[in-house]
Amino acid sequence: HSWAAVQRAGQGALSSITSAVFILLSVGALIGVWNLSGTIPTLVYYGIQVLSPSWYYAATALICGVIAMSIGSSWTTAGTIGVGLIGVADMVGVSTAITAGAVISGAYLGDKLSPLSETTVLTAQMVKVDVHEHIKRQAWTSVPAFVIAFVVFLVLGLVKGADVVNPVGEDIELAGLGEIYSITPLNLLPLVLLAVLSIRKVPATLALLCSTLFAGVLGAFLQPDVVRAFVPGAGNIVVESLKGVWKAMANGFDIASGVPQIDALLSRGGMDSMLLTLWLIIGAVTFG
Repeated sequence: HSWAAVQRAGQGALSSITSAVFILLSVGALIGVWNLSGTIPTLVYYGIQVLSPSWYYAATALICGVIAMSIGSSWTTAGTIGVGLIGVADMVGVSTAITAGAVISGAYLGDKLSPLSETTVLTAQMVKVDVHEHIKRQAWTSVPAFVIAFVVFLVLGLVKGADVVNPVGEDIELAGLGEIYSITPLNLLPLVLLAVLSIRKVPATLALLCSTLFAGVLGAFLQPDVVRAFVPGAGNIVVESLKGVWKAMANGFDIASGVPQIDALLSRGGMDSMLLTLWLIIGAVTFG
């Protein structure tokens, strides 16, 4: 084959992943702004408040599933919230091994069913299937498996759980999110908007960007202190908000709270966080 033919083949391969590129960049932008606006911190904060030893395993699986779906990453969920939950399990007298199983069960369920997961998006794009259709098909195996595991965790918690029934959320370092962010159900509105747009079959890129921009506007009103700390020196909340949203979308959000778990969970996102994945995709399809 001539070099010109090889180039044409590569160009054709790259054109087939255009929508995947846009979706992955939008996912990176959304994660950064959701961390800035308090959407993901609010999910985590509410989740740890409902923990109790009698249903600890089941709650752990459910919390990790919800968080993984909201951020699109099983490894990040397991490496931040999961580590914290295992540490608390040891403190309250429940099995750390079973808790670890619950963390993995929830984290992988969320990753499989999340339209924000780069592996889910990439798979759908490579086989030319709508991402929501792909998630629907994966649900046929992922959801029954999780339900079975959830029931087992629930039974184990009721049979072998500690006798203590007091909430244990305040023992987790992640509870410090309440001191950094203004925790309110209003922070979850961007998640609701994304769900509504997804149900209405709005194209994934548009749905993600709409939720991102809405979260940025909401964060300017609900989290002014966080925005000010993220982009200091502007002296004007409007300018600070514009700079903050732009920076979070492009480069991701970062925070230095002094709590390692919080910093590891929230210091992520941004379009540039997806560049390694995009490089891998470009290389793979071009060689293909």
